[in-house]
Amino acid sequence: ARAEPVKSPTPVLSPSLEAQARKAVDQGLAYLRSKQDKDGGWTAKYGPAVTAIVAQAFAQDDDYGPRHPIVRRAVSGILRYQQSDGGIYERRQNLANYQTSIVLMLLASLDDPQNNTRVAKAQAFLTQLQFDKDESVDADNAWYGGSGYNKVKRPDLSNTQMMLEALHQSGLPKDHPVYRRALKFVSRCQLNEATNDLALAKGFSSGGFIYSPNQRGESKASEKLEEGQAPLRAYGSMTYAGFKSMLYASVSRDDPRITACLKWIGRHYTLDENPNMPGKQSAEGL
Repeated sequence: ARAEPVKSPTPVLSPSLEAQARKAVDQGLAYLRSKQDKDGGWTAKYGPAVTAIVAQAFAQDDDYGPRHPIVRRAVSGILRYQQSDGGIYERRQNLANYQTSIVLMLLASLDDPQNNTRVAKAQAFLTQLQFDKDESVDADNAWYGGSGYNKVKRPDLSNTQMMLEALHQSGLPKDHPVYRRALKFVSRCQLNEATNDLALAKGFSSGGFIYSPNQRGESKASEKLEEGQAPLRAYGSMTYAGFKSMLYASVSRDDPRITACLKWIGRHYTLDENPNMPGKQSAEGL
């Protein structure tokens, strides 16, 4: 029997739009190249994270790549922030989770065996930031499985999804318990009483996500106060963070948490604003 011919995938972009995008990328990289500091970084006052974001853009571009001098200088500058605990961050800003996560994603994208030990140490550091029994936080506690800015700051979905993305991109095995613990926290950020065991979800079935289940729940999209507590309101950036995090935790497509989340996204999807953020706040997090 004759083999079926392999069909070429449908292009994502039209040729004209792809050419425009390529031109924009080239112009952006040329500008960033002109702004690299003598120590290899960009905007040093923010520590290693911004430099890591820019360096990864160069590393993943075919005209530059991970071995380009621009990337090498950037990595050399970033590694000056490596701490004895395995994290790679600037101490004064209390952003150990964000900064280490972003740097870890850069190091993983370079595919350089010389960074294997650094990657492993950064992975271990991030997993240690997670609230669990090591911090006397058991599974009944709303903080369980989440991560915050550092070892002591309360957890939130923004920090937690950044940690999970970095661990995922750097190849931490899917069966590592950090994902299972994080899923507990992530699920408690979803406004869906059918799958969320916290009182904050009672009466909700929307499937969208909030910023944190801390105390009675926290949402950056809440605007009115009722009896001292802002009514919880799901919004796009945290809903996408929750959706992505569930995928990294190997939640199946037919799981009720996923189906509820996809319905919320379908109802609210837009590129004009951060979905469901109210009024003047609509562009925050866009």
